[in-house]
Amino acid sequence: MLLCDVDHGLAHDLDLVMARRNGRLVVTAPDGRRVWGPPTSPPPTGCTG
Repeated sequence: MLLCDVDHGLAHDLDLVMARRNGRLVVTAPDGRRVWGPPTSPPPTGCTG
């Protein structure tokens, strides 16, 4: 994966963890929150109101 210098610096500054899962980039914060990548569950359907 290629990242520009700004993205690379931000990843280090925030201690982000980057990995590939099933060929897709997934980025997590130190506390385990996913900050980039495919959704873990499908979005809800329909709108209320």
